[in-house]
Amino acid sequence: MFRDILSLLGRMGLRDSESRIYMVCLASEQGLFTHEIVKQTKIKRSTIDVMVKRLMQQNFLTKIKIGRRFQYVAQKPETLLYRQEELLGEWRDVVPFLKKIHAPQIKTEVLFFEGADGFRQVHEDILLH
Repeated sequence: MFRDILSLLGRMGLRDSESRIYMVCLASEQGLFTHEIVKQTKIKRSTIDVMVKRLMQQNFLTKIKIGRRFQYVAQKPETLLYRQEELLGEWRDVVPFLKKIHAPQIKTEVLFFEGADGFRQVHEDILLH
């Protein structure tokens, strides 16, 4: 089941390490400091910093300032689901307009020319156009 969840998070745009960070933060009630995330995931501190920033941009994590440090809290799965449904609804509203903009597919006509007469025909078509 854990692999299925990681796979789903991957389809939502998360890398494996980002999914692990989100899952670790989700398991913590009050959130985690960076050093706690490093300890639980065994991912380098510099990588954690980059991944946490990306997770916050995608609204998977929020940060809370406690003293001079930050604690990272995972968004509830229900919140993520609500955002995905909201995005899907907005996409459905936009699709008709995008279909009007989309250029129609032009059917390609293929002609075959054989021999010297065919070569002359192609040569004249190129020169005339």
